[in-house]
Order: sequence, then C-alpha cells, then structure tokens
Amino acid sequence: MSRCWSRPGSVLLLVFASTTYASVSSNEAVIALWGDDAWSVAACAQVSRADCKVVSDVEQAASMIKSYSASGTTSNGMPLKTLRVLLAPGIHRVVRPLEIENWSKLPNGPSLIITGAGQEKTIVIGSVAAPESEWHQMSPSSLVDSAVASNVRMVNYEKLTGRRALPDTTGELFGHELQPVSVSVVFGGRPMALARWPSAGYTTIKDVSEDKDQQTIVHFSDAEPHELPAKGALIAGYLSQDWAYERIPISRDLADGQAGVMAKGATLLGVKKGQRVVVENSLSELDSPNEWYFDGESQELYFWPGLAVGANRGGLELVVANLFLRIKDSNNVRIEALTLQNSLDSAIDIAGSSRTAIDRVTIRNTANGAISIIGGENVTVQNCLLEDIGAGGVYIYGGDRNSLRPGNDRVENCEIRRFAERIKTYQPAIRLEGDGNAAVSNYIHDAPHSAIIYNGNDQLVEANHISDVVLESDDAGAIYTGRDWTARGSVVRNNFLKNIKGKNGAHQAVGLYLDDQASGNTVEQNIFADVTIGVLVGGGRDNVIRNNIFVNNRSSIAVDARGVTWQKSETLDRNWTLWKNLLRMPVDSPAYRKKYPHLADLRSDDLGTPKYDEFHWNLFIASGGIDARDIGYYSWNELENIRLGVDVLKDFAGERRNSPEGYEVIRSKLPTSWPVDYASRKVIPN
Repeated sequence: MSRCWSRPGSVLLLVFASTTYASVSSNEAVIALWGDDAWSVAACAQVSRADCKVVSDVEQAASMIKSYSASGTTSNGMPLKTLRVLLAPGIHRVVRPLEIENWSKLPNGPSLIITGAGQEKTIVIGSVAAPESEWHQMSPSSLVDSAVASNVRMVNYEKLTGRRALPDTTGELFGHELQPVSVSVVFGGRPMALARWPSAGYTTIKDVSEDKDQQTIVHFSDAEPHELPAKGALIAGYLSQDWAYERIPISRDLADGQAGVMAKGATLLGVKKGQRVVVENSLSELDSPNEWYFDGESQELYFWPGLAVGANRGGLELVVANLFLRIKDSNNVRIEALTLQNSLDSAIDIAGSSRTAIDRVTIRNTANGAISIIGGENVTVQNCLLEDIGAGGVYIYGGDRNSLRPGNDRVENCEIRRFAERIKTYQPAIRLEGDGNAAVSNYIHDAPHSAIIYNGNDQLVEANHISDVVLESDDAGAIYTGRDWTARGSVVRNNFLKNIKGKNGAHQAVGLYLDDQASGNTVEQNIFADVTIGVLVGGGRDNVIRNNIFVNNRSSIAVDARGVTWQKSETLDRNWTLWKNLLRMPVDSPAYRKKYPHLADLRSDDLGTPKYDEFHWNLFIASGGIDARDIGYYSWNELENIRLGVDVLKDFAGERRNSPEGYEVIRSKLPTSWPVDYASRKVIPN
C-alpha cells in the first residue's frame, strides 16, 4: 500500500531505516503514519492495540488527532497525557497540509508530538517528480539559438501534476504581502531560476520615459535584441532604490527589443535611471543551465537541466503544495526530526498557539517564507536548518505591545542560509515583532539583504554569527530596526558580524542599522569585523553603544541628527510613520512610563533631537572611530573608547579572523580596567 498526504498519482519511494522512537506510557496513544506493516507493528509495540492507529494519509491522521482532542482519554479511559504521531522514514509526497486546530486548549492539557525518523530520513516533499521518460527535446525555434535548443527539454506541466497553472503575471510590489507562486521548479535538490537576461548579475536602466497612455517605458543598458512573450515576462530588481526589490509585469515589448513597457502606476516607488534590473520569464532568455520558462497556454515547461546542484537529492520536481503544516489555536505541540522541502508558498504556519516547538527540522526550497508564527506565546524554533528560501526565514509576531506582555517566542541554534533568493529585500532570516521575543545563537549567512530585522519592544538578538549578508543591497543593515519612537527596550548583545560590505560601491552597508530615529536600544559586547559601517545611529535617542569591538571597518559608529536636519519636515508631520506609531501606542500608561521614562515627554523634549545616547568602552582596531555627521548634537568621552592600529591585525592570521573565538586575543591588548567580558559568550553553531 502506498502512503501519502493526498498525493497526485505519483510513485512513492520509501527508504526504510532502523528507527528508535521514544517509549510511551499507559497515558499515551500513537498514530503511525505512512509505514509498511512491519514498521507499523514496531511503532505500535508499546501501547495497547486500541490506542495505536495506523493511517496512510494526512486526512486520516488529522481526523484521529481531532478525535483524541475531543475525548481527552485513551481507549481504557485514562486521561491522555501525550499523543504521538510517528512518521515513517522515507520520501513522502504531499499536496495539502496537515492541519491541527484547537489541540489542548484546557490548562495542563495533553501534548501532541509529531516525530519523524530524523532530518534527511523522513522527507516530506511538496512536488511531483518528472522522470526523464516524460522529457522531450525542444523543437527548433526562432526564439532560441539552435545550440541552446539542443540542451533544452520540455515536459507538460498539466499532464504530470493534474493541475492547470497560469504564469505568475501579477508581480510583487515592495512591502506587499506575498502570495503563493503558481509554478516552481526544483532540479537536483535546488530551485531552478526563471529564464532571465542577463543570465548573471543585472543590467541597468539606461533611460525612463512614458508612452501616450502614460505607461512607463524602461530602456535597458547594453541590451541585446530579444522577443518577450505576449504575457508573463517581468522586470525584476531594484527599480527605484537599492533597498527595495520589486517584480513588475511587462505589458508589452518594444519592437527594438531593448525596452519593456510597464502599466501606469505598476511600481510602488517608481523607476530611476541607473538602477539594476533583470528581465524574467522569457523563452528567448533561456540560455543557461538550470533555467526554466513556462508557457501558460500550452502548459509546456521548458528547462535546461544542468549539473545537479544539490547533494544527490533527485531530478526534476514540479512543486504543487503551498504548505506542509498549519497549527491554529493550539497548545503543547511539538514537531521534530524531519525534512520539509518544495513549496509554492511556505512550510509551517502557526497562529494563536502557545507552548509549541519546532525542533530538528530541515526546511528547503520554499518559494516564499519558511515559518510564520503569529499570536500565542512560548513558541520555539530550534536546531533547524533553513536553506534555499525564496523570501524570509522565520517570522514572529508574539506578545502584546500595549501591555508590554512578552511573547517569549524564540529562534535558537538554527542555521539559515541562502534565503531571500526570489524576493531580495526586507525578507530576513529572522523577523521579530511584538514584545519580548528572541533570536539567539543562530548562524545566518549568504543573502542579499538583512539577516535579522526587529521591531516592537524588548526584543533580544544575542550570540548570533552573521556573515556575507547585504550582498546585493545598499543603505541596509545586517541587523536592522527603525522608524518607531515607541519601539524600545531591545538588546543586541554578543553577536559576531563578519564581511558586511554591500554591493559594489555600496556606501552604507551596515552591521547594525538603527534607522530613522530608532530609540532605546542597548548594543553591547558585539564584534563587527570587515564591515563598511559597524553601527549606524540614525538620529534616535536613549541608545547605549558600549563594550563593542570594531575591526577593519571604514566607520565603526556613525551618528547623525536627521530629525532636526534633512528629516525635520517628516519628523513634524503627524501623518508620517513616526507620528502614527507614537499616537497609537499607550506611551502615557504606567507600564510605559516606568519602563521608558523619556518616551512620554518626547513631544515636549526637543522633538527630533538625538538625546540621552551613550557611547562607552568601544574598541576600534584599524577602523574609523565615531563618525558624527551632526557633531553638535552628540558628545562622548574619547578616553572611554580606545583605538588600536593596524599592527594588531597581525594577531588575527588565517581562520581566526572568521570566528568570534579568534578575537579573544585582543583582551591581552586592553587596559586591565576594560569592562568587556567575552567569557560568557555562547557557543556559535556550526
């Protein structure tokens, strides 16, 4: 019998392994999903026959979970303590998610533990395999060079998946909510790229004009003649700003093939000459390995199968699932020891749930995000690997800002890499919003924009190792927050940031960016190494920058007074974001007055002026010191910050410069009274 989550008629491969699951007690029950008879017998061995349900698909499993939730007892009437859903080892193909709702709503209710055989042992895949027997050679076409056409293969998407898809023609505007994509393709375990010009990097916008219908005409620099499809091509890139990525449909192609036309008002921020863009989803641009193009009319998918870029993780996969797991209004749920890969949207959606954990789960190849956690409290994502993520990694909104009740949601000891691959800006590895949440001891690397973005109150960003982010963008921070006077109390501590340089010529790639009058942050005991600007304080107040080490940075700390200089008009505008945030929060409440004493009087206390900022005991090694653009508004004691020369870098040869532990040698260079304590730094993963 084949076992699946509502799969569309594909062959299921089960890879069985010897697996040991936790022992169970008389207050426990088991649901065994996907295994063969021998595995199911072993899974059920430690509970009574009546309390072990063997099921073959997700609908049956969800029904059993709901039944146990309603009864709250085992078959012999004992109060249910734990329901275990054991997932067999193997590769399991799915279309629809496992949905859990209203589990354990009563105090001290039972736990639900969903356990796989281990990462890379239980693998849940949201795609249909396209075997080579279904591939056929591309016919000669005037749109594709004959040498290229000989490498291109085709499959019929509708035939293989059982669903008719349309090209993604709506685009994605900066800052708008992302929707599931219509088509996504994986080859060799990694997402393939839409056929694009240029094949690598970007072209630039040579000129911008309008036609008689006020549609925007974008002329490309160094453009080669090309022919775009009648429907489906997009212009993608940094159309207006180097911190804002958009994907905009092309309404038509000009006859010279060197310009595209966008509908009037199609972009949120406009289009500027000199900005970086690409043209996507055009058959004429399918000219490199691991690219694809989809024809919505014929349902033919064209692709160039290059080398398998994932570690032997299979051939061509056509993604069909939007989501793997949805947990709503539930408590005491734990998901562990499995892999989720290939999704048109995200992987796990948790809403209104508490005391929930995602542990030792690998998530890869999602078109949008990986994990969303909204509402509830005490939700933890730990010991996970997230890779090849189209947008952001883990989004958290926990706690209540009005009452300053913490959410206590955490992302801890995870590796998150190659994220924001499709939507490239403001899609961080971790986003913290609300009150009292944390990102601790994570290894985050290889992305075009920010690693961690936090907003709200009392967030903790601690002991993270962040490197090689902000690779494409400018005026951006590896860790970023901003534009809210009321978002206070956050701590950025003991982080190691390395190689934050931005795109070629970037002037403002920042380690920690306190943007647009961000206030009330404590920044301490961090290491900023090989960063363009270590910390940027953009006109805020009540920020404490102390006990940090800056190595080989152009500027260590940059400060300005934008609220009374170039941003003064916005600062006084009650319709601007800063004022909207101020007026909607209870800054006069006892809780706010006690915790943030300067906030309630902000409007009468030199509004917009940076005040109460502190810069103490920072160490600058072969780096610029404190760069005050509006120096009249700031003061600090130079004796409280120490600068050492380039000769100190001789102590950091080889690999020691790539890890926080390598910088401990500088302690021997410091005065005995220097108040930095790095001995308590947590071990950085990987």
